[in-house]
Amino acid sequence: MARQGHWRDTARKEALSQAAFWLNGAVR
Repeated sequence: MARQGHWRDTARKEALSQAAFWLNGAVR
């Protein structure tokens, strides 16, 4: 059984990565 928290944590990491990418582009 796959843990439900795993995919949720992965989704949050991906969201944070995209947010960081957006912020990095906005700062420039």
